[in-house]
Amino acid sequence: MAHTPSLETAVDVFKENGAVYPAGQTQYLNMDTTHEQMPPRSPEQVHSVAPATIQFTVEGTSDTVMMPLRNHMVLGRKQSPNDRQVDVDLSHLGARKMGVSRHHAIIQVTRDQVAIKDFNSTNGTFINGYILKPMFGYSLRHGDVIQLGLLKLLVHFPTED
Repeated sequence: MAHTPSLETAVDVFKENGAVYPAGQTQYLNMDTTHEQMPPRSPEQVHSVAPATIQFTVEGTSDTVMMPLRNHMVLGRKQSPNDRQVDVDLSHLGARKMGVSRHHAIIQVTRDQVAIKDFNSTNGTFINGYILKPMFGYSLRHGDVIQLGLLKLLVHFPTED
């Protein structure tokens, strides 16, 4: 059974649907856990040279987040505007209600590959419906749908359009 923090020790709390959560705590969504693990990808399915930019489009909307790729990028939600530990803040997309953890996933870029790792998130990370094993890198490619909790993001590498 999960430990529930005492409200006496929580500085800030978040109330939703009658439940009370510490402000930084991710809501556990009790998601379907029957997804297959992501299979390995062969080299011809990934990049010859890593792209310079990544764009995420929220599935079913025109909401986008575009930014230059860096060697190491944390996807999640900031607890405060000064939170420097999150590089791609998804808070404005309703990330908390969608079950996105503060430090949900990591994108890592090498010379020829863009990879994503689930960072032991509460509600999991998926690529194209396959669940990712926590802390194991999986190649990302143009057109993939990554899912953080319930938030689905279409991956674009604009230089490949």
